[in-house]
Amino acid sequence: MGAIASELKDHILTYVSPEKGVVKISDGDIPILIKSYYVSKGVSYTDISLYMLGMQVMLMEDEYSRPKIQFTSLAFFERYDGMDSIKYEELNAMVAGQKSIALPIRRP
Repeated sequence: MGAIASELKDHILTYVSPEKGVVKISDGDIPILIKSYYVSKGVSYTDISLYMLGMQVMLMEDEYSRPKIQFTSLAFFERYDGMDSIKYEELNAMVAGQKSIALPIRRP
């Protein structure tokens, strides 16, 4: 998660800056694609799925402060048939805050 955290911190700093006397705190979910490989009954498979990564972000008041990110959850959202079936426009809209997804709560 180190590479993801570093890129998220850079992304956050494009929208929010440290401010003297103010500690900024936010929480939310971002979409993340996870590609995994597995074997079942001697046959190998590839899985590409969309998950929502929950996080809490805190930005301290120091001028050169970097956001502190704590990952709070990882929820499965959707499985894809392959890289061609991924709707990148929708993922970009989610990251930009133009589109959101409400995950069902308290359901198996």
